[in-house]
Amino acid sequence: MRARNSDDIVATYIWSAKRDVLGSTIDKKVEDVLLDSWMPQSADEVFKLLKLNTGGSNLFNYPRLSSWVSYVTKLEGKQADEQMYTVLRAAYGDDELATILAASKQFALGDVAKRLEEVQHKVGLIEGKTAQRFFTNLKLNTQGDKLFESPALHSWVDYVTKLSPKNADELMLSTLKAGYKDDLVLSADDVFKLLKLDDDVDNLLTNPLLSNWVAYVEKLNKNSYTMLLGKLKTSKLTATDDKLVEMIMYAKKDASTSVIAGKLEAAQLEKWLSEKQTAADVFKLLKLDEEGVYLLWKQRVRAWVAYVTKLDPHKSDDIILSVLKPHYSDEQLAQMLSLGLGHNDEIAAQWTKAVLKKWLSENKSAGDVFDFVLKRHRVHVLATRDLDTWVSYVTMLDKVDPYKTMSSVLKRRFGTETVSNMLDNAETVGSTKVLAEKLREALG
Repeated sequence: MRARNSDDIVATYIWSAKRDVLGSTIDKKVEDVLLDSWMPQSADEVFKLLKLNTGGSNLFNYPRLSSWVSYVTKLEGKQADEQMYTVLRAAYGDDELATILAASKQFALGDVAKRLEEVQHKVGLIEGKTAQRFFTNLKLNTQGDKLFESPALHSWVDYVTKLSPKNADELMLSTLKAGYKDDLVLSADDVFKLLKLDDDVDNLLTNPLLSNWVAYVEKLNKNSYTMLLGKLKTSKLTATDDKLVEMIMYAKKDASTSVIAGKLEAAQLEKWLSEKQTAADVFKLLKLDEEGVYLLWKQRVRAWVAYVTKLDPHKSDDIILSVLKPHYSDEQLAQMLSLGLGHNDEIAAQWTKAVLKKWLSENKSAGDVFDFVLKRHRVHVLATRDLDTWVSYVTMLDKVDPYKTMSSVLKRRFGTETVSNMLDNAETVGSTKVLAEKLREALG
């Protein structure tokens, strides 16, 4: 083959064959023979032999570059990337090489370009290359209003982040202002991309650079948190109101994200207000109507309560119950409140008080509320935490002798003998001992 073709053409044939799974083993052996034939030439000599010094912006699409990479790896081992970078730097110079590497990451040999860019950054740091100098190397100073579309921008951001981890954003902004004078006005979106916040929207709230973006947007006299809500909507994880708000409410519980999450929640409430959403509208927007008796297991219910309170702080409980009414029977409402304990205790307690007042206003009897709250527990009613709810209601209903009323209901439901056995068990438990004694006394 080499009698008719030069080494660069042979290397191209080999690369094409290596991509064919059926021929890869054979052509790997052929490549090994070719690499051995180049020994002991230097990486630079083989680079020129393969005419790679003419590759320019298409270098990392050249099939024969693969054989050169294999040769340098065989020749230099762990130092191969550093040696390749040295050869490429000598062939193309800092400026051209910087733009080649930045633009080649999606090419056939893009993985090699990424590795060499890492070496480029390492060398730049050792040589003390400034953010401004590397900005110029990448020819970003010539991009004008196309700056944020340039693939080289990400390489520069990576470099500056390594150069000054704690003050990278300030250094980037000062470099941009110096490079463009008054010709460049950085929008909130520009800086969002500059800080690479769009690379991982799913974890945006934990990104340490987010606070810098928020501060910049506020300097523009814009509502950063309203804009941030829009950014979060671009993630599949938070694309709808229910997913977005659930994430925000969980973030409020984390000390590292609680402040920004709280401001996001406030922005979301204001957004709904501006859209004139009713309490029922937001209940459905958050898909709370799909949660059934597990409603209080969801963190986003807290945002709904906050919104209803914002709509009418004096009648929020009434509004909440009116929205819940079409979705819950009295039994389901009681079960939902019971299941909410341990998940949203504060709301469960608040709603329980409101529900008891509602039942009282509707003249529900002690027996009615027993059925709502305790019937499903059968003979274990005195051992369940829901007992407190029923006791509270009967105490509100019968201010003269609530224990007599309770004992009467128990007797009608279970019979005297069963109630007596239930009280025997309750008297052995510290939390129900006093109540059991009073019920036995009332039972007679």
